[in-house]
Amino acid sequence: MAEPRSRRRPHHRHQEPIGAYSTLTALFGTGLLGLLAWSSARRRLPRRVSARDTVLIGIATHKLSRIIARERVTSALRAPFTEEEPEAGVAHVRPRGHGLRKALGELVTCPYCLAPWIAGGLLASYTINPPAARMVATLFTAVAVSDVANHVYLAVVKTEEHIGEEEAEQAEVRPAEAPPEIAIATE
Repeated sequence: MAEPRSRRRPHHRHQEPIGAYSTLTALFGTGLLGLLAWSSARRRLPRRVSARDTVLIGIATHKLSRIIARERVTSALRAPFTEEEPEAGVAHVRPRGHGLRKALGELVTCPYCLAPWIAGGLLASYTINPPAARMVATLFTAVAVSDVANHVYLAVVKTEEHIGEEEAEQAEVRPAEAPPEIAIATE
């Protein structure tokens, strides 16, 4: 006899790939522990990471995770795990498939989800070759600083345009003022 419908496990199109999440979590944890063990055995584990390097790696992690998850230029990296879905005239990228493929699609489209992986990679390179890691981190930190400068520039230009529009509107509303009369003193 078949089980009543209410007791069956519902099948949702958007079911979470819990097993795949577990696999990715185990892979990340194993990689991190492996790096720590390898670094400790070879006495390559730094005694401390300076505040400067932490900030440098942190900003680089932010920028690199955004580049991978959001930029058009890296869409080829995301393509095997994602698909575009038009939404109100805008292409929306969503994870494709099931299981591990879907979990990887969620990972590569989420900058917050990518951040630990990127930070782990940067710290691994920092452990192996600190100068090279600093160089890579400096590159992406410089790109992040450039992004901030571009946003500030655009905000200033937009503000100037807005002020110019307001001045033009005020000039149209206000009647032209006559120049002040010049009194000529005669003796």
